[in-house]
Amino acid sequence: MYTSEAILTFLREEGYTQGMKSSKVDCNEVENLLKQNYERMSWVSARVVGTRILIQVKENYGELEIKKPDTKEMDLVAPYDGKVVSIITRDGVPMVKVGANVKKGQILISGEIPIKDDSGEIINYRYIRADAMVVLERNLSYTDTIERVETKKVYTGRTNCQYVVQVGDIALKLRGLLNSYEHSEQLFYEHQWKILGDFYLPIYTNQWVQREYKIIHSTQTKDELKRKLTKNLCFFIQNLEKKT
Repeated sequence: MYTSEAILTFLREEGYTQGMKSSKVDCNEVENLLKQNYERMSWVSARVVGTRILIQVKENYGELEIKKPDTKEMDLVAPYDGKVVSIITRDGVPMVKVGANVKKGQILISGEIPIKDDSGEIINYRYIRADAMVVLERNLSYTDTIERVETKKVYTGRTNCQYVVQVGDIALKLRGLLNSYEHSEQLFYEHQWKILGDFYLPIYTNQWVQREYKIIHSTQTKDELKRKLTKNLCFFIQNLEKKT
């Protein structure tokens, strides 16, 4: 522990003697001299009170080991690369400023809040879950193309049906022919017979329906292309919002 006599002796050697004019006392210089000469002084305050100079000091008798918990879940980090547009901090310490470019994973708001003494030295930390609204701006490339000539299916209304009765492994075709159209699609319907409510029999009535369509090539107008491209863009933006 530094004694008052030792401090006064040091100040006399530096030119601060008893009886000197108070106007010549530089309190900032006194504080700096004491900090430089006495390593254990963590805080020094010097001020002139009347005809006296009042000096207050705090000594540090060793490093305080502060155990810090894992703050990964307490910090608010950037979900992607971008530029900070605005910050509204509800709880935590902002680590970036508006206009800053940040990288994915960079801490935006820290959940580690320093606790300082009167001299501004950090003596401990308080840990909370960071809470803030941070708006990031980012650039994304988006490209979409649509063929000007559109190929459509136009159903003619003509159909063919084929019925098949199946009992166990035996199948019997009742009527109808398939594959009689140049362009067609097939639909399949199956019905299993039952009696007494929920007693199902190994008997099935199957129906194959063939629907004829023609291939039509048409040139889309600019308005049609614009509507489709706009719809695709809106869908792309909606997916981005879901991911973020």
